[in-house]
Amino acid sequence: MRKIFALMFLFFLFTECASVSEKSFILEIPKIDEQIENLSIEEKVAQLFIVEPEALEFSDDEKFVALKCSRKIKKNLEKYPVGGIIFFKQNITGKRQFKKFISDFQKASEIPLFIAADEEGGNIVRLAKEPSLKLPEFENASKVALKGETAVFEMAATIGAYLKEYGVNFDFAPVADINSNPENTVIGERAFGSDCEAVSRMVAISVKGFHSNNIAVSLKHFPGHGDTVGDTHYGCASSEKNYLEIADCEIKPFVSGINEDADSVMVAHITTPKVFESGKDRNGNYLPATLSYFWQTEVLRRRLGFKGVIVTDSLGMGAIKNFYTPEESAVMALKAGSDIILMPEDFERAYYGILDAVRRGEISESRINESVKRILLLKAKRGIIKSF
Repeated sequence: MRKIFALMFLFFLFTECASVSEKSFILEIPKIDEQIENLSIEEKVAQLFIVEPEALEFSDDEKFVALKCSRKIKKNLEKYPVGGIIFFKQNITGKRQFKKFISDFQKASEIPLFIAADEEGGNIVRLAKEPSLKLPEFENASKVALKGETAVFEMAATIGAYLKEYGVNFDFAPVADINSNPENTVIGERAFGSDCEAVSRMVAISVKGFHSNNIAVSLKHFPGHGDTVGDTHYGCASSEKNYLEIADCEIKPFVSGINEDADSVMVAHITTPKVFESGKDRNGNYLPATLSYFWQTEVLRRRLGFKGVIVTDSLGMGAIKNFYTPEESAVMALKAGSDIILMPEDFERAYYGILDAVRRGEISESRINESVKRILLLKAKRGIIKSF
């Protein structure tokens, strides 16, 4: 990784001198584009991925669970220097084991990693589900929100504190969806409520809570998963609202979180058939937001002015893998505007899918550079990249 240490030094120099609250404080780092150009295209494409640790073992055993950063994982991490690793409860057996697992991953990676988890509080937690860690437990967000803004802040700050203790630096939280459809089986009480204005306030407060411990956050699931029927883990889910209806309700909490300097937005696999601009695939099916240029680039980037990192929901979920190959979905997500490809069904196929698309000119290297820049800037902003 040629001149990567110079890149790290520049990040350290400017992050030490700037306030985290300044939304664009790091955008003027001199020669950052030149530094990124010194990475190989293979290194840059790898930075676009956050994968589970098992994805780097390349085991033939579908039931394999990674509990340590094995020699094979370290070797594959060198070949595929991914941007981050996401951990689940299955990867945790105890305090010492989990800390070492994360520490060994960071030591094995030349560019420091995002260490991610889904730790919302309530039913959706990874660390807090492991009894041996003896972590605080919370009710679902909807019930915490009934106790007021202080309770929401304290939940986020507490979760952020224990994530920081273990070395987790990126939380796929808070949920910015609105619980507006009683038939929705995916969001429900994970949302802060059913009123868009109240949810908007709570989302902003939750972002503040996580940031009080310097944890990067990801608002989810854009453009709003709360008014859908169907579970994207297994198949399709769609919203029957038109764009104006979505903008007047579902999108408001995301705007609130973005205004509070949320680091990332996670895009949902939901389709929006009454939003004709959302686009269709080669078979004439409406694109999920994860693969939609309209939702990611036209709305999130241009209309809402979001300058942070866009991350897909897991591309290994049924709503994607049942209809698209790992190569197709990764390339389509990137072309739509995503920066981070999360948990593709087959990491190696997705990686080479993007790499081949660049080599044949379907995706420009400058487009890859845009995403790598956002990823590295976020790592610097949250102190993940430090001096060497």
